[in-house]
Amino acid sequence: GPSSSSSSSSLSSSERHFHTATQSRNFAAYSCESLNDLTTVHGPLSRDLQCAFARTCNDGDGIFAPIVYCHPTLSTRTLLILLSPPLLLFLTVLFRILGSTAEEFFSPGLEMFSLKMGLPERFAGVTLLALGNGATDVASTVNAILDDRKRGYLMALGELTGAAMVASTLIVGSVVYVADDGAGGVPCRGAMVRDVVFFILTMAVVYKSFEDGTITVAEIKCFVGLYGGYVVLVLGSDLYHKYVHEPRQARRKARKKEQKAAASRDSSPASAKPKQDESVEVVLSEASSLLPPQARGHSSALPHGSPPKASNIERMIEFISNYDSDDSNDASTAG
Repeated sequence: GPSSSSSSSSLSSSERHFHTATQSRNFAAYSCESLNDLTTVHGPLSRDLQCAFARTCNDGDGIFAPIVYCHPTLSTRTLLILLSPPLLLFLTVLFRILGSTAEEFFSPGLEMFSLKMGLPERFAGVTLLALGNGATDVASTVNAILDDRKRGYLMALGELTGAAMVASTLIVGSVVYVADDGAGGVPCRGAMVRDVVFFILTMAVVYKSFEDGTITVAEIKCFVGLYGGYVVLVLGSDLYHKYVHEPRQARRKARKKEQKAAASRDSSPASAKPKQDESVEVVLSEASSLLPPQARGHSSALPHGSPPKASNIERMIEFISNYDSDDSNDASTAG
């Protein structure tokens, strides 16, 4: 009658929508995460309504285990306590399967692919390995948003930031711990500093883009451009390290050996000088073998005398390209 129509007109649109859902026992328009929130707003739901909500939320997909809300005798808290151990065991098995898949199939395939293409290790890591690891993040993020278009972005962003935290803390710490091997720490060379600085810059750009609550197409292009710029920087650094830094190190080592041989020859008797000359030839031959093929056979590849001082730009390039345990004065000279 008139009283029922007046009471329904006094309800807000959200309350009317929820009332309709309870009457039809169909909560497909609601997010599964809203179950507890709706219970707080609209009062405690009956056991039957909670079960219907758990089965039909998220466009009818429902939650992973609706039995938690649909068991006829056991309470929700009791079921959560009983199901937690097997679910944690199942989660551990999933992590183990994921790790074994990467160890047995993905990593060897990536290594062989990199060797066949002649890619430097670090460049392969920031491209193939990073894209392979990020594929699961992209898939889980897209699924989280598609499954819940209203609030799925919260889980998606949480997954991305959580993955970044795990990668930059737990994984880095584990890798350093394994690679340390009792040597007192892993040397942090210029390439590592370069990567960390670029990561901090990227996080600053992401934070600035998220600060206003919206992400524009221009900001998305900026994200892609940042990654592309980083890949180009890593590739250039690796090529510099392979074709400039390593030959320079070989020449420097050959020069030091030659100086030691010359000093030993000068302090030796005259009868021993032919043998010293032979040792010098052996040293030069060993040094030449350290050079790349295109630099072998040239007399200019092993210059004599003091090397010239490097420019500031060359020192900076040397610094961001250096990721091995060479002596600290490598960037101070060029030769």
